[in-house]
Amino acid sequence: IPDRGYNRGYCPSPPQEVADFESECRVLIYEATDARRDVMDQARQYCDKETDFAQRKCAFSYIMGEVEDQILTLMEEIARDEGWALSVLLWDGGYIRKRTDKGHEDVVKLLRLMEARIAERTRSEVRPDGVSVQLEVKPIAFDPSANSAGPAARKPASKTKAGSKRK
Repeated sequence: IPDRGYNRGYCPSPPQEVADFESECRVLIYEATDARRDVMDQARQYCDKETDFAQRKCAFSYIMGEVEDQILTLMEEIARDEGWALSVLLWDGGYIRKRTDKGHEDVVKLLRLMEARIAERTRSEVRPDGVSVQLEVKPIAFDPSANSAGPAARKPASKTKAGSKRK
């Protein structure tokens, strides 16, 4: 795995934690792209004038998009199976419609169930433990004065966002 070469006169050496993280990311990128030759072949065609690592980053981005789509689809399916509605899917989660017969603890219970099922259903040879996500409730505050687009463009206050917590 090639070194990025921080000391080329334009960038100071990063803190050790950052250098370690970058090294772990490079290993992940190489492992993921080596496991998906089909995607790497497409990246090599699409980015044919780029370096090997740039091609791998392109392929890795596509692979991560597939994983993200799989997780969001599972979240929607699990919510529906449990009697909830995910009305909007977003990059890191979605809006869960409030229910009059359920409260905050019920939403938290749903999120824990989603975490467990996502790990279970994303297991593979490459990811034997599955994908581990940490979901959290992110309440949405409604401030009518912050939106000048009028009532039709306002988000209803009756939704809760469930999203992943990034480390």
